[in-house]
Amino acid sequence: MQNGEGIPQSQNERNLGVLRSWYSTWIQQSAWNLRRITEEYDTKPRRVKSLYELQPNSTKPNFNKLRMKRGPAIIVGAGPSLDYNVEKLKKSKMPTFVPETLVGTLKYHGVRTDYVMNYDCAQHWEPYLKGLDVKNDTLITHPAVDPELIEEWPGEKIYYLMHHIAEVERSTLIDGMSLDDMIETIKKQVFGSEFFEAMNPILYPQIQTTILNAGCVVNNAIQVANFMGYGPLFLVGVDFGFVNDQSRAKNYYMKKGKWELSEPVHGITTENVGRTLYTSNNGIVTTEEMMEYKLALMSIYRIEKSQLYDCSDGIITELPKIDIAEVIKKNGKGFRHRDFQTIERICIDYFDRWDAISDERNVDRKSEEVRSTVDEGTRPDQQPVEAGGD
Repeated sequence: MQNGEGIPQSQNERNLGVLRSWYSTWIQQSAWNLRRITEEYDTKPRRVKSLYELQPNSTKPNFNKLRMKRGPAIIVGAGPSLDYNVEKLKKSKMPTFVPETLVGTLKYHGVRTDYVMNYDCAQHWEPYLKGLDVKNDTLITHPAVDPELIEEWPGEKIYYLMHHIAEVERSTLIDGMSLDDMIETIKKQVFGSEFFEAMNPILYPQIQTTILNAGCVVNNAIQVANFMGYGPLFLVGVDFGFVNDQSRAKNYYMKKGKWELSEPVHGITTENVGRTLYTSNNGIVTTEEMMEYKLALMSIYRIEKSQLYDCSDGIITELPKIDIAEVIKKNGKGFRHRDFQTIERICIDYFDRWDAISDERNVDRKSEEVRSTVDEGTRPDQQPVEAGGD
């Protein structure tokens, strides 16, 4: 098992793989939901809002206090440490942002679920939300999600549009390439940009606000909460790793009017989680996918300079640590915040370490690819060059 946080692919390669796997679903569901969402905006009184309508203040960096005008909030993740923190959350008076997959778990324990974040495009109404009392909760989502969720949600909604920044890696544009080859290489790397930059804004001009795709619900929730003026933000169950040799928190859901429990996997192996395993910088078993989630979180932290506090027990070591019980006792107030220069320095140090480990693993990956092609009797220079991987 390899140690340290970093992946043997460029970020662009990984992003392209995700885009290709979800692209057709995003387009189909955005088109399918157009009629319903348009009706929602045209119906009076309107029960839906666009995220931009909830921005209370300037986002300029020197307006840090104003950016947290709405006060502190809690963001919940599905990591194993949630199991022994969820009871503490029952006493919280702070607004809570929760993934749609955890609504049942929090309601089972009597924890508030003010803002339900549905970022994932899979069909999640039926397995996770049907049968739950969510009429007083607010759904925060985008037009490419499960159409059944859009149709069935009984409470208020806040919409945003997904956003993705396509980048072209200069190293892929090799001297001597023909113009056609250059165009084809660039097209592969900006795959999906027409959906984010043209189709979505044309279909949904009333929504306007975009939120950067950042890998997981928690990272989207951080951006949304910060945009809405919440802060500081306290992360609970955001482990990004297999804490206590467990895959995730216990998950409760409603089925035919009765609570049912979905147990996590215990005794983590490559076989039972279907992923290559690594150990994080602080020695917790994790995967490439979860390390990327942390990388995205650190990127958001650097860009937005949100005041984030970690109340989890996972692979995040760069944020201030605090027990959620103390946070709830103080109602999220009275904690010393980091200045922007400190946040910038911490993030740059993390990115430098990430790049060093990733570069080393990328060299190892390419060396292995060369060995494989030689073993198969094919010269490496005969292999087609693909910009991005599935």
